[in-house]
Amino acid sequence: MRRAAAIIARQSGQLTRLVDDLLDVSRIQSSKLTLRLAHVDLRQVVEGALETCQPLIEAAGHDFSASLPATPVPVCVDAVRIAQCVSNLLNNAIKFTPDGGRIALALALRADGYVAITVSDSGRGIAPAMLPKLFGMFAQEHASGMHGNSGLGIGLALTRHLVTQHGGRIDAHSDGPGSGARFEIVLPLAQDAAPPQADAAPDGAVPAPAAATVLVVDDNVDALQMMQALLEMEGYRVLSAQDGAGALRAIAAGRPDVVLLDVGLPDMSGTDVALRARAAGLLGPRTLLVALTGWSDEVSRAASKAAGIAHHLNKPVQLAHLLELMRAHLAPERPAASTARAEAEAALDA
Repeated sequence: MRRAAAIIARQSGQLTRLVDDLLDVSRIQSSKLTLRLAHVDLRQVVEGALETCQPLIEAAGHDFSASLPATPVPVCVDAVRIAQCVSNLLNNAIKFTPDGGRIALALALRADGYVAITVSDSGRGIAPAMLPKLFGMFAQEHASGMHGNSGLGIGLALTRHLVTQHGGRIDAHSDGPGSGARFEIVLPLAQDAAPPQADAAPDGAVPAPAAATVLVVDDNVDALQMMQALLEMEGYRVLSAQDGAGALRAIAAGRPDVVLLDVGLPDMSGTDVALRARAAGLLGPRTLLVALTGWSDEVSRAASKAAGIAHHLNKPVQLAHLLELMRAHLAPERPAASTARAEAEAALDA
């Protein structure tokens, strides 16, 4: 059973990575892959990628070294995406380096206003004929399943796309089979950037209004309690209900500013809750209705829209995105707030 569980865990993790990569390919092809840029310290981004890959490095017994500057490296990037790029390079180095090999990562400032992230290894190397094709979609030097090829050949193509979107570039170097490889990501340093702040709010965000009340409706008690706790930590007053009838009572009594509605409730759907609340005059003109649901098909989305639900978000929703939408909606009416709201809503509904 332990052996079987370990196999399931490894294969599930592999499947998750493949599906994530394919989803990113789809977003690129449909121009729906958007970046959430912020001023950050690149060292923290790299350290996050290292933390993700460390168990694999240790399991393979590699001699690993990392060299990072002693002072902050200010960049304006999508931290999640750049961490994904660094992780892709590290995972490739781990995969194509025999156990007990050498892998090194270095983060270095350049004199031309750029910063370089270099990942090098002592692995099987890359044939000269393959180097020009390396960053093409589905490019693999050997057939899948051979010589460490366990992916689809899209990781490096995604990495190049993401790096290019940040105004940077990625290069690969190898002296041929058996001589290892070196990959270098080059990104522009932030110009006239505010110092990176770990706890800074996203651009356009405002603190949760002191009087803002949020109703969370979900029949999954664990999910409801977790969302309630997270929103309370952000300063919101939070009400809760586990079914449609309870939601209607809570709306009538609490008059929430925001209602987060699960669609699949035990007694009625979330869209029915929205329709009944509106028909009974329980919703104010500025009450924001958001569906948080696993039902993502077009019929469900159309039903939400017809019920006056402003946004139909798929579970598991990213809390930062939800907070951004709520803050933009609850912000006082002014041009900057309207712009922030439009950007947040467009990003979430995409």
